[in-house]
Amino acid sequence: MSELKQRNVPVHIPGTPKVDEKSSTNIQQEDSSKLSPDFAIKVLYNQDKNGDIDLECVTHVKIILKLLQKHDFIVEIRPDTNDQFLLFLIKLKSEAFTTLVNLANETDSIFGIKTTPEDKISCAERLRLINLKLSLPPQKGGCGIKIGENGVKDIICVGNASALADEWKSNWASLGKIVRKSVRQSDVAFLKENLGVFFALHYKFAQAYTSSIGCLGLFGIICWWFFGNFSVIYALGNLFVGFTTYLCIYASEKKCIRDWSLENIEKTQVLRVDKDHIDPDWKILFKKLLFVPVTLSGATLLFAAQFFCFLLEIFIRQIYEGPFQQFLVFIPTILLAVAVPVGTAIYTILAKKYLAFENNSTVENENKSLVSKLFTFNCLASYSAMLITAFIYLPLFYMVNPYLQTIEAVLTNANSVYYYVPFIKTKKTDYLVDNNRLSAQMFYFMVTNQIVAFIVEHILPQILAIIFNIPKVGALLGTPASVKKIDLKSIDDAEEHEFLENIRAAFLKPSFTLDEEYRAYIIQYGFLMLFGPIWSLGAFISFLFAVLQQETDYLKFIKLGKPLTPSRVGSSQPWVAFMKVLLVIGSFTSIAIALMFGNDYGEPISSYTYKSSVSRAWFMIFPFSVLATAVVYLSVTSIEKVIDGVYDKSQIDMMNKEKKASEMLATLTEKKNIVAHDEYESDLKKIEELISVMRS
Repeated sequence: MSELKQRNVPVHIPGTPKVDEKSSTNIQQEDSSKLSPDFAIKVLYNQDKNGDIDLECVTHVKIILKLLQKHDFIVEIRPDTNDQFLLFLIKLKSEAFTTLVNLANETDSIFGIKTTPEDKISCAERLRLINLKLSLPPQKGGCGIKIGENGVKDIICVGNASALADEWKSNWASLGKIVRKSVRQSDVAFLKENLGVFFALHYKFAQAYTSSIGCLGLFGIICWWFFGNFSVIYALGNLFVGFTTYLCIYASEKKCIRDWSLENIEKTQVLRVDKDHIDPDWKILFKKLLFVPVTLSGATLLFAAQFFCFLLEIFIRQIYEGPFQQFLVFIPTILLAVAVPVGTAIYTILAKKYLAFENNSTVENENKSLVSKLFTFNCLASYSAMLITAFIYLPLFYMVNPYLQTIEAVLTNANSVYYYVPFIKTKKTDYLVDNNRLSAQMFYFMVTNQIVAFIVEHILPQILAIIFNIPKVGALLGTPASVKKIDLKSIDDAEEHEFLENIRAAFLKPSFTLDEEYRAYIIQYGFLMLFGPIWSLGAFISFLFAVLQQETDYLKFIKLGKPLTPSRVGSSQPWVAFMKVLLVIGSFTSIAIALMFGNDYGEPISSYTYKSSVSRAWFMIFPFSVLATAVVYLSVTSIEKVIDGVYDKSQIDMMNKEKKASEMLATLTEKKNIVAHDEYESDLKKIEELISVMRS
């Protein structure tokens, strides 16, 4: 039930002038007797046990109602589960929406974007346009209503609530959607219609990624059975499938951009700065480059912290032979668990502060800039441990053996000089690297880490949402507790109750961002590309998690997460570009790891006291790894240009224009022989006369 009956009883807000029944309809009434709200606004309306209303809240309510009425919104007011809040259910009047659509189409036509008639506009596009009118500042023609201002606790879109509820019910009947192309296509179409292009592009991305990783998983099972781990054959196959995965996603996105008319669509995004303060693209890019030293410095410090914790762990686990070793071994993990989040948080604060200096023209561009800056830290936090093990620990740490006595002497000397330094017993001879460390790390990141990440992303937020919505817990977090329990069923109209309960529940759901969903796929893709040969079954495990991630994401979009306002984007960038970077880097690391530790019999890595665990000479490893990187990079770049030529409308239009220009130039060369015969003969006679004169 998405339509609300308009109450005949006037809604009176204490502290505001009373109005009679006829005049009260000025805010609510339109031609229809029912209201299908577009948005719901949760507004603070504090009252004590005696029913006295906070005058500041009354002022805020007046301001909001005045703004909504001024900008042609119809308002219906309903109670919330907490009597300290009111729900404003709003709908933009038809005439105002028509004006809004015409203005949007006029703006789109400037950039050559296909316009949409009002009667064919999607639900998502309707909500996007209305959100602009609701959130833009008054000087730009909007209401200027924002969360955190004038008592506004939260705002959610509800214009698509009925469609999402129906999809939630019907979704369970399509459990085979993963392998049924028609159902998957209908899911994309549903997301595009009701949640917007951003959701549809993400789901297309997830489908293409999951299907490709499924092929890699099957290949990995075969290679594991016949060749074991660290197989060069699997490394090449892993690289090829990763290569095709990226190109499939790249081509799929280009096709969507063409079919959905998304070219230049980001140029219509609302400017976040005054038009007189817009910087040209080259200037913004230059400012971004100035932040590179900060990123490199932060990345170096983060890597140094991880490397220090790694050295400490190796010392405690493999060199230290004193008491409490089983407990001390957790110290590096604890330090790392503190250092990485703190370092990332500090870097994030600096990056957000720097965005003001960059002066990106739109909020979307600003968000992309922040995502790009943070992704470097995400990669280091995820991949550094295995890079250290593969390229430093296993190849080089056999050289610790000659220094064991030196380490013992230093610690003994420290104990004798400084009374507070205890005696530390250490290994004296026969130090061996842990030849299972790399495989154990790969298993942890492919299985344990993904299980934990899934719980943190999908299950923990639901639990926390339930806990935070307990009145006493909410009061501790700053949410006013309800004075008394409200019997909403007796207050709500019977036909409205279910719909209103869904809206009230939506406010309490955990929030999410699509960038978080993209990040999960890209980090997993990076592990497969960089370290795939370490464990051939890792791709199959990743496929299972990717399927689970894809389906739970869909459920989150339609039911489990707080509704997001549809936005307008032209692509999945910068996430697709991140895939390309990881593919190119992985083409070096994966081939190098397979050559370093692989053998003809699929045996595990060997460890020695006198030589490296690397099974091949570096002059064989490095050139082939560099060659693989060069081939992958050149191939990807070349095929990208081919895909651009197939799907890029601008290139096709330019080619047609060049053909037309060539045809026009060809007409100039078609000269007709219109010279008369006698004139031709006379010219010859003149030439003969001229020659005779010259000879005389």
